[in-house]
Amino acid sequence: MQEWQGKGTIDSCTVMPMQAIPIRRAVRPVAEARPTADSGARRRNPMGRWLLLVAVASLAAGAGGVEVLQRLTRAPHRVERVTRGAVAGVLRAEGRLQPWTSARVGSIGPGQVVAVEVAVGDSVTRGQTMARLDDLEARAAVVDARAAVETAVIRRVRAEKHVTEELAALDDEGSSAGDAAPDDLLTGTAGDAQLDLMTAQAELERVSSRRTLARAVLARRSIRAPMDGVVLARSIDPGETITASPPGPPLFVVGSDPAHLRLEVEIDDAYAARVHPGPIKLVADARPDRSFVAEIREIRPASPVR
Repeated sequence: MQEWQGKGTIDSCTVMPMQAIPIRRAVRPVAEARPTADSGARRRNPMGRWLLLVAVASLAAGAGGVEVLQRLTRAPHRVERVTRGAVAGVLRAEGRLQPWTSARVGSIGPGQVVAVEVAVGDSVTRGQTMARLDDLEARAAVVDARAAVETAVIRRVRAEKHVTEELAALDDEGSSAGDAAPDDLLTGTAGDAQLDLMTAQAELERVSSRRTLARAVLARRSIRAPMDGVVLARSIDPGETITASPPGPPLFVVGSDPAHLRLEVEIDDAYAARVHPGPIKLVADARPDRSFVAEIREIRPASPVR
């Protein structure tokens, strides 16, 4: 297991790695092994930057270097039995902790903000209402569509009753119309009743579709959380008039569960070969008294484009 130690704030984290290597001779005291800035500078390639992607269960990082021999000549020492172990080094690198995923939340249409129900830092669940826009017209459209559906249902029932009466009359007259297939169009008043029924059915389907659309428009007047997470940013207040977003700025930014963060840091190519995916530790300036468990997920060349 690699063990990293580092310093950094939550916005600026430093990463320090170590690598297990065989030790031919153990001496005491041994100063802390850490890569120096000079050694990194001598081997630095202008294009040789590597990007570490770290999955943080609480924070993260890892890789190493050894600088012991010079110190041995300046300190008393004693020879001990040869053993195997790990030499821990320190690699400092700045990075920013971020949610593993985030979503920019906007509005599909313009309107006036009548209520904002969450603040930055609040936890939200998928589908939770975060803000509401003025919805008076949308509510009126839903009521109108519902009334139209009810009227269409009444017309269809009346048309069905008329068709039933006409078919019964034909049966009383001894006509064979009662044995006709349901899709066959009859003649006379019975045929007219069938046409009225088909018209009523088509009208019912049309107004039902209009009611569905009106309900959808009303639902969009409420801004809802797209996933479980935490509100990272908010750009609206009650009383403001907003435009559609996009192209306007997002109304909210929601990040995923803060218990699982990610950290991206750049390291020099001189240390990249000694950094490997796996469990690591990280120490942040904000909490120097504790280390956080994490895991290196990916090591890849950094993009030269800035």
